[in-house]
Amino acid sequence: MSRKLLFIILFLSLPAFPRHKKLPVAPSWVQEHATYTPVVGSEEPSVAILFKSTHVGFMAGKVQLRKQVVYKILHTKGLSVGTLKIHYGGKDRVTGIDGWRLNETKACKERLETENILKLALNENFVDDDRQIVASFKTVDRGDIVAFQYTMAADSFFDDIFLPLGDNAEIGQLEITVSGSPRIAVLNDLNHVVQKEGSTYRVMKVPYLKPEDNDPVFADKIPYLAISYNTGVRDWASFGMEYWRKSSGRLELSPEAKTEMAKIFPQTSPLELIRAVCSWVPTHINYVDVELGRGGIIPHPCSEVLQHRYGDCKDMAFLAAAMLRSRGIQAFPVMAKARDYRKVFREFPGNQFNHVILAVQLDDKTHELANTTINDRPFLIADMTDPITRIPFIQQDLEGTNALLVTDKGGQVIQLPYSSADSNVFQYIIMAHLYLDKSICAGLTEIKTGQPAYQELRFRDSVSKQEEKEDYRDWIQRMIPGAVLNDFKVVEGNGIVKTTCQLTLQKAGIEAADGTYVIPNLVDSGSRNYFRRKRQFPVEFSRHKTRKIHVVFKLSAGLTIVKAPKDMELDTPYFHMTRHCKMAGKTFTMDIVSVWKKLTVPLDEYKAFRKAYRHYIRELKAPLLVK
Repeated sequence: MSRKLLFIILFLSLPAFPRHKKLPVAPSWVQEHATYTPVVGSEEPSVAILFKSTHVGFMAGKVQLRKQVVYKILHTKGLSVGTLKIHYGGKDRVTGIDGWRLNETKACKERLETENILKLALNENFVDDDRQIVASFKTVDRGDIVAFQYTMAADSFFDDIFLPLGDNAEIGQLEITVSGSPRIAVLNDLNHVVQKEGSTYRVMKVPYLKPEDNDPVFADKIPYLAISYNTGVRDWASFGMEYWRKSSGRLELSPEAKTEMAKIFPQTSPLELIRAVCSWVPTHINYVDVELGRGGIIPHPCSEVLQHRYGDCKDMAFLAAAMLRSRGIQAFPVMAKARDYRKVFREFPGNQFNHVILAVQLDDKTHELANTTINDRPFLIADMTDPITRIPFIQQDLEGTNALLVTDKGGQVIQLPYSSADSNVFQYIIMAHLYLDKSICAGLTEIKTGQPAYQELRFRDSVSKQEEKEDYRDWIQRMIPGAVLNDFKVVEGNGIVKTTCQLTLQKAGIEAADGTYVIPNLVDSGSRNYFRRKRQFPVEFSRHKTRKIHVVFKLSAGLTIVKAPKDMELDTPYFHMTRHCKMAGKTFTMDIVSVWKKLTVPLDEYKAFRKAYRHYIRELKAPLLVK
């Protein structure tokens, strides 16, 4: 047999031999950090960050990020484990994604299947509604170690970036290395955990902290590294001036736009014109949640936005400002950031914002619309993307946050206004009848005004009728445990939502040995438990508010109230509460008014707050004794 023929036979017989699939191999940096030692003090986190590294540079006019991260999966139930979420702007470019999954012996079990990132970005299964690129492994088990590596060119219009030095997880090592010669600052390092070594900023061995009731938002708990390659921005005034120079030209309205505006807004009164514009823009310009415009920060020409009837937040805010300015009313853009995302640090000028809203300077004819004062002048702050909240309110997530007022004189950091306790009211009216068999039939009316009403309207706008019904049933159970919701009706007004519920309670209260029934306050309204002795963070409340409770309790013949709450007043630095009671025949009437005065309780006041709150809850839940 010739050697050539032998070679052909061997070649044809190769499929008969078993082939071993080559297993993927994780790079050395993954192997180096794929060892887990629990961080002392962690309270059962779902994921541990063993290592996260970010290298920041500036190339080709863009901030460049190169990231490496290694996770340990501690719990898998209900979590998006083994998943990388990359936040991106409208013009960010993400490239070079790679990933590996290892078991507890560091054996590599799977490599991330990558595709062209531009194709993936157009796939709705790959990109979620929050402008995040999402990449996941096929299988992830508890105990696995997953690692990712990717690069991103961030579309930073001001050549700056703000990166967190923390995460909502247990952290072994997290570091950021910066190249070049930018302006750098460590922000919000409350516990002094950030270490600096050359151009690397690092945190080590940070425990996962279990969330507590009324925590500050996550952005208030961790440090940030601010990096700016923009040499022209020295302070907030120059930052605002640069933005004004590049965007204010979009405020000009074409003759055609002015003609159309005159038809839409025939009002001659400045007061009525401001109201009309602030109502028309959110309801007639379609909000498009994409980063339109150069760098996601420069708006489109206002005449085009008016013509096409759509735009994003900056387009809508600039359009409203242009409309008012064309009629002689001073109006300006305000760069803002909602509380749930990140805070705005006054000490480092830079583009920390993700939203644009409107500021209108008022005068003697329009001052009644004011919700804040800037430089001793009345102003109205309004969000043109919010069709539900009406002036002078702004969305609750914006209240009290830092923002940047941008004018032709530059930028000025301001605090967005809070609405008052007088304007945010929860009112409960309950008319109840207690029968001899200790059952109760009652009508409960809840009236919300101000922010509580707008929050309710936003909820009702986003759910089905069936979901709404289930929510009211759950609400009644929280308010009056054991009650059955028979019917409900909701009436919406101008900043008011009135809900009337008909309910029954088969067995009210607890019977004592002597036959006395203890009937609890029928409107508990979901009071929180702040009796935990130690906290990691201050207590924070979302709004100033007033709670009013009016109860009329009628008893059937044969029943007598043997003990009832009495008149009282409780005044603390945190809230004020009054209660007035009256007994007339078989009818007991009680009125409670409580006002929350302080939105933040520092840790050094927590003990005093707990004591005051315990007294408050005891009085709020004071029962009726019936025999």
